[in-house]
Amino acid sequence: MNATLENELRQGLSSSTERHNDRALNPEASAGVDHYIIVSVTAPREFLDALTDRAAELGTLGSCESEDDPVNLSFYFRPPLREEAVRSAFLESVPSHASGIIRVSLTTETARDWEQEWRRNLHPLRVGRTWLVHTSWQSPAGYPTRIPIVIDPKMAFGTGTHATTRLCLEEFERVRLKGTRVLDVGTGTGILAIAAAKSGAEPVVAVEIDRDAIACARENVNLNGTGNKISLREGTIAEVPERGFDLIIANIEYRTLVATGEQLRARIRPDGRAVFSGILQQEADSFVEAMTNAGWKIVRRTRKFDPATGEGWVCCVATPSLPADHKPNRS
Repeated sequence: MNATLENELRQGLSSSTERHNDRALNPEASAGVDHYIIVSVTAPREFLDALTDRAAELGTLGSCESEDDPVNLSFYFRPPLREEAVRSAFLESVPSHASGIIRVSLTTETARDWEQEWRRNLHPLRVGRTWLVHTSWQSPAGYPTRIPIVIDPKMAFGTGTHATTRLCLEEFERVRLKGTRVLDVGTGTGILAIAAAKSGAEPVVAVEIDRDAIACARENVNLNGTGNKISLREGTIAEVPERGFDLIIANIEYRTLVATGEQLRARIRPDGRAVFSGILQQEADSFVEAMTNAGWKIVRRTRKFDPATGEGWVCCVATPSLPADHKPNRS
């Protein structure tokens, strides 16, 4: 997507999209919005995946599709949207020779109508090469090689649509999780803990300060049949006395990551790894400096741009550079 288009989308979308816009998948999380914008796309079915991927990048709240060919797609967004910028974004997702046969239009629908359709029409989401995230009322077919993760989002963060969650799930594809001990800090819906458990990690300890999120995570853990592998804890990192984790995942805000850097290092093996996400692009350098001072060595950075908000997000993979019980010198 070119820079001009990114700027137009930023102007039209950023004022109404939450920093973590996975939450917008639940109608209850969109309180105060009295209507939604529907982007209707008609295209040959061969372009279905490219168009749905682009909609996810733009922060769609949900979608539905026809069984026809050409396929009729409807993507739901919060207002406002810039019509020409959105049209260009969808057309850029397909080969240039096909842009003339794809139709894109925008209409509005009341929030009440959307809530009635939401549960039926939320679209399964492919993440990376491995994962397929869908809700409990969906039975997606045609993805035999992907690992399914069943998530009913409710009010908790983490359904796979936000860049920070996708970065973590894609990072899982680079590491061997089978037989590892994993700590998930700020588990939200439980999506990352569930992904780790389904990849063979055991035990997985997942901690979350939000009581509603813990309840949501517990339901999702049970939906995925991973209850025997995942231990959910309500509270802060202090609720995790265990040490010696092979992998720590923390998809939380920058300030919390930095504030808990030493506590997290105290809980990891000397040869363990951590995946830190939730870091804005402009925060990345100061984050690396802070975590280096806390006894971590950043070994890899990955980045995703979120066109819906105009923000770049960074995921950092780190190893401990100091022993677990070492206190860095602050003088």
